[in-house]
Amino acid sequence: MDFLEDIKKVLGQMNKPSAIQLHRAMEGLRFTVQDILPYITEPTSLSYGRNVIYHSKDIEVIVLHFPNHSITDIHDHGDSIGCGIVVEGELTEFSYVINKEGTPELVSKSSAREKEFFHISERHIHAMANEKDERLITLHVYSPPLNGIEYFKSIKECV
Repeated sequence: MDFLEDIKKVLGQMNKPSAIQLHRAMEGLRFTVQDILPYITEPTSLSYGRNVIYHSKDIEVIVLHFPNHSITDIHDHGDSIGCGIVVEGELTEFSYVINKEGTPELVSKSSAREKEFFHISERHIHAMANEKDERLITLHVYSPPLNGIEYFKSIKECV
C-alpha cells in the first residue's frame, strides 16, 4: 500500500484522538526510510525542512528534515498534542519552563534514536535539534492540527 494511503487509512478516521490513540496509530503505520524520501524537503526559511503531508479537521502529519547541527526555535504546540518517531538519525529535545522573569529556562535534555517515539503534550515548551554530523528525519502527527504556536527566545540564549 502507498504510504500516504496508509496514513489516510490509519489516521483519517480519527476524531479528536488522545495521546495514546495517536501513539497506537503511529505504531500501526508501516513504512521505511524509502517511503519517507519523497516527502523530505530542504530548509528554506527555517533551519530545517518542514513538509505537511496530510491534513484533516482533526489530524496533521508532518515530515521534518534536520540537516546536521540544526535546531528549531523554542516553541510550544498551542493546544495540540503530538506523537513522533525518529525515521533516521538521532533527535535531541530541550524542554523548558517559563521562569519568573518570563523567559524559557532549560529543565531537561533527552534524545530519541531511530525507530523511537517521542510525545508532545499541550503547551509543552521545547526545542528540537540534530546535534550529529548526519541528517535527522522525523515523522510527526498532531491533533488538532497545529495552530496558535508560541515562539520564545532563541535557543542560543537559553541552553
